[in-house]
Formats: sequence, C-alpha cells, structure tokens
Amino acid sequence: MRFTAASIVVALSSLALVSAHGNIVTFVIDGVSYPAWQPYGASSQPGTINRPFYANGPATPFESGTAIICNGDNLAANASAPATAGSVVTTNWDWPSVHPGPVMGYLAKCNGPCSEFFGDGPWVKIQQDGYDPTLSTPWAEERLRAAQQWDFTIPKDLEDGEYLLRTEILGLHAASNPGGAQFYPSCAQLVISGGTGGTWPQGIAISGAYQDNDPGILVALYTITPTNPAYTPPGGPVLLT
Repeated sequence: MRFTAASIVVALSSLALVSAHGNIVTFVIDGVSYPAWQPYGASSQPGTINRPFYANGPATPFESGTAIICNGDNLAANASAPATAGSVVTTNWDWPSVHPGPVMGYLAKCNGPCSEFFGDGPWVKIQQDGYDPTLSTPWAEERLRAAQQWDFTIPKDLEDGEYLLRTEILGLHAASNPGGAQFYPSCAQLVISGGTGGTWPQGIAISGAYQDNDPGILVALYTITPTNPAYTPPGGPVLLT
C-alpha cells in the first residue's frame, strides 16, 4: 500500500483530533478535592464522584439517548460529595482541545440517594457562559482551556438533598454542518446542605433537548465576532442562580 503526503497529513490530523479531547480531573468542593472518573483508567475507581464514561470524546448521538445525559450509561458514581448551597464547585481539567463554544451547568434532584437515581432530570440550568465580546478571550471554552479550570456556583435557594451537577462544554468548531456540534457532559453526585429552600423551577429532559438544527447548535463559528456577538447557548435560559 502506498501513502501520499496528503493522506499522511489527513491521518495525523484525524489522530490529533481524537487525542485532543479531554475531561475533568478533580472537583474541589468546600476546600476538599475529589477525584473525577478517568475514562481510560481502571474499571473500578473508588472515591470518584462523577458518573462513569468510557472515552473522552463527545457524547453521541446528542439529539437523544442516554449518552448525552452524562456522557456514559448514566450509572451511579462511586461516591457523592457534600457541598454547601451557595458555594463554588471548581472543576480542574485536562482539556487540550481547541473547541470554542459555551460552557453550561445544570442541576437535577435525585429525590433520594443519587446512587439510586438513573433518570433524565428534569434538569434546571444554573449557569451558562457563551461569547462575551468585552473579554480578550471571548468564548467560555477558550477561557476554560487557558485556565484548565472552571467554576460552577451552586444556587443558595435549594432544599437540602442529593443532586446531580451536570457540567457541559459545547464545541462549535465543526458546527456549521448539521450534526457537527460536539457536547462534552459530565455528572457529579452532590449532597447539598445549607440551602434556603425556595421553588424548584420546571426543568427539561436533556434527551431530546438538543437538535442539530437549533440556532445555538447549527452555527458558523467564524460569523460570531466582537462586532457580531449574538449567540445564545442551547438548553433554554438559566432558571436558578
């Protein structure tokens, strides 16, 4: 078999794209560091608080199914971490990818132990950061990549109980083609206390929430600029902060 220079470049480029994906390494909650599931690690990873997944690529398909919920089979994590309502969850990343786009956060009530909850929410969006033309690094994913870190704030107005924190990067680098957007979700199990209660908003199911022709998903990335900054992440508005 003969290989041309062009075919070698294409192959190397494809390999780079595959190897460039990433994942959370640790969660820091109330000053305590918890290990995150490592997709190419051991089959048993004691102490990890996010739900298992088995590759660091995007969840596929993203339009429906189980993978888009937590980027795996939506099975229980090995542990749950205590967290204080109103505090910050810091996620530390191994994220070498160049995938400009938004970063989003959701919560779901487990209505009991998260180790026994395998549903699809409903999910309440608590945070989203998209394109901010006032910043020198406007895309949220670019800022996460530069810092290898991202913070998610747990709302104060929560009932005490067990919740899933769903973090998500949406890569728009290939989103000008239908189905080209890349979603990278992860779900951590939290036991939240110290909340003030309040009304829980009507959330969404993630399976079916994202469609490949949605305005925030089918996007020509190069058209979003400081002079044309309009962009709204998918999944609806932030409902609880």
